[in-house]
Amino acid sequence: MPAPLLEIRGLRVSFATRGGEFVAVDGIDLNVAANETLAIVGESGSGKSVAMLAIMGLLPWTATVSAERMSFDGHDLRTLTKKQRRAIIGRDITMIFQEPISSLNPCFTVGYQVGETLELILAAAWKSKLPPRVDGGIFRAKLCRIVHVLMLRVVAVA
Repeated sequence: MPAPLLEIRGLRVSFATRGGEFVAVDGIDLNVAANETLAIVGESGSGKSVAMLAIMGLLPWTATVSAERMSFDGHDLRTLTKKQRRAIIGRDITMIFQEPISSLNPCFTVGYQVGETLELILAAAWKSKLPPRVDGGIFRAKLCRIVHVLMLRVVAVA
């Protein structure tokens, strides 16, 4: 059996607060094989987004991230330089936030995202396939399909 594309063991994320340490994620394990889809489902505030942002290295300085293992395609995510991480995030790993219409992805410039979104909306409107009010779930599903077409290797949907 080939090694997983993404392997996480014992992921723990905490934040320093005035009241002390706040543990947001405690002990997540997951394996994602190439061409496999994994959905992370949970209640609001359960740590789904924090866990995925930790994997991508996009948490603020107040966060402390630790893991027994955190690897992507053979690269140890715990030891990558910022430059090495930037080469992976946005190209091979990305995240589609819960409200993709109202949020921006920190992996791409604002101009790129706004331009890309406008192109999609204008193209769909030109083909008369876009309803007057775009449903967030439908838009999110379309974004997932677009990302799949772009051949991103790991997509976290939070």
